[in-house]
Amino acid sequence: MSPLHTRLRNIGLAGLFVTLQATAHAAILGAALNSDGTNQSPELFLVLFDQTTSKTSYTLNLGIDAANFWVQGQQDTGASLFRTLDPATDSAFNTFISGANLSNVRWLITGGTFDGRAEADRVIYTTQTNNNSLADQRAFYDRSHNVTSSDMTTALSSMGTYVKTLNGARPGIDIVQSTIGTTSRGGSAFASKPAGNTVTYTDATTGFKGLATGSDGSCIYQAFFCAGNPLGVSSWFYKVMPSLLDGEVDQAALVVIDEFDNVTADGYWGLIKDPNSSKYVLSYTLAGANPKTLVSTDDGRTRLSFVDYSAQSGIARLIGVAADDVALQASVSAVPEPGQWGLMLGGFSLLAALRRRTVTRGSL
Repeated sequence: MSPLHTRLRNIGLAGLFVTLQATAHAAILGAALNSDGTNQSPELFLVLFDQTTSKTSYTLNLGIDAANFWVQGQQDTGASLFRTLDPATDSAFNTFISGANLSNVRWLITGGTFDGRAEADRVIYTTQTNNNSLADQRAFYDRSHNVTSSDMTTALSSMGTYVKTLNGARPGIDIVQSTIGTTSRGGSAFASKPAGNTVTYTDATTGFKGLATGSDGSCIYQAFFCAGNPLGVSSWFYKVMPSLLDGEVDQAALVVIDEFDNVTADGYWGLIKDPNSSKYVLSYTLAGANPKTLVSTDDGRTRLSFVDYSAQSGIARLIGVAADDVALQASVSAVPEPGQWGLMLGGFSLLAALRRRTVTRGSL
């Protein structure tokens, strides 16, 4: 992981990032199957919840094809994506944000294959809890890295039950309001425990658990992956895959987990309130790498000519090269990212950028 202040400084430099284009699909969470029954890449979705005060939750289908994002979100040239959440145009979000205690709200982004496809093809995408405590970050990191391929199958089944219930929820009956499945992209839903939405509200019953037995929290997929974060706090992003042996899932082996990153920086999501309006800004940011200063051998230059990673590459991108290749030594560092630095509040950098933009406009 590169020094945090360097990564944040790079965020503001023009031309560093490739803007990510979200691919629109039918607004069904996880998008496990097309209407014709063919397999489709899962879509990513955002969940916000207040399990303490209002006991309500909000879900937004981001319309982002996860397999495409796996490629676009790891470019060595950098990547960024911004999505505005506007209470004025999203009734479900307005209802949630109006009643929730913002200090208790947690958010997460996830997606996965919930359609029962072959085990070898299954995948989970998830954020990780970042509470600015290095000890907790490392504990959550270790927890996720001790999941077996067999555990992953159970975990997907658990989350899949919730997702399928939400997809089929009937407004006014199972859920307060929902447009998921009725729009081409960005369908959203609002659920409330006080309103009796026991099968669509996010608590321990529906798979959003704490580490204590029976408690509510932001650990998902059978609590193997702790994913929720406070507003204004950024989060790493991971792809989880089963371990394979001779083309078959090795049930007892640990899952393969790969972080969204490039040769020098980690990708991360953040969610903050726009200080100049009632809107909220969801962002994904990956600082660009500088290959010219990192590559010292012909092997390194050859590798960089093959960037960026394909959706099928997975762990195969941790290839071996000459021992003096600085770029690849950095990219395969054995030190896990939560063990080095806590992520800074993701909102601070964007907030500063917004304020600079405001000042600039005022000076014209």
